[in-house]
Amino acid sequence: MKNGLVMDERIENKGETIGLIGGTGHLGRGLALRWAKKHKVIIGSRDEEKAKRVAQEVTEKAIKEGLSISTIEGKSNDKTIEFSDVVVFCVDFEPALELLKTLKEKFSGGKIVISPVVNLKKRDNYFLPDLKGGKPSAVVIKENLPQEVHVVSALHTLPAGKLYSADPLPGYSVIVYGEGKAKEVVISLLREIEGIGVFDGGTLEVSFFSEYVTALLLNLARINKLKDLSLKIY
Repeated sequence: MKNGLVMDERIENKGETIGLIGGTGHLGRGLALRWAKKHKVIIGSRDEEKAKRVAQEVTEKAIKEGLSISTIEGKSNDKTIEFSDVVVFCVDFEPALELLKTLKEKFSGGKIVISPVVNLKKRDNYFLPDLKGGKPSAVVIKENLPQEVHVVSALHTLPAGKLYSADPLPGYSVIVYGEGKAKEVVISLLREIEGIGVFDGGTLEVSFFSEYVTALLLNLARINKLKDLSLKIY
């Protein structure tokens, strides 16, 4: 683990240690299982004992599935941020902002943050993106982080429940928003997940496109009594 990597070194190391904030749910477990093939992964939680327990469960699942993995650890959220090069928010919008009120200073040394966060509200039984000040959720998160932190938005439409398996995914498409070398790092990480297509969606400021697509998929799932809908670009 090399804290405070400069960005060129970070590309070379491809996000050596990946931290999953609030990572004890389906999204965190699935990403841990798949990224641990090549990276050290830390599952974070407010409850460190729970994080350790989930890390052990994911490790045991990997062994059962016959996967060769690196280390999966469980730590408190603050330690997860401190010891990770790439940090993924696996929590909703409001909990993410609450977390940043107390842990903002842990995000130092040019870390990369991946935000799959979508802020939704319900109106007349339909999900709609709730863009604060007209800004995408990832932009709001970036504004609440130190300036040297690099935020990339991705993973909005990937069904979390389908991730927690050793099987290849069925060609889901993931759109990535951000700038420069940080976005290159995230695209490289995502391409390690077998069975997804990765697309560059432009800058962070237009990541609201995927927030609207997420709302659409949730509405389609509710109306048609379906689950785990996703996006597939041909």
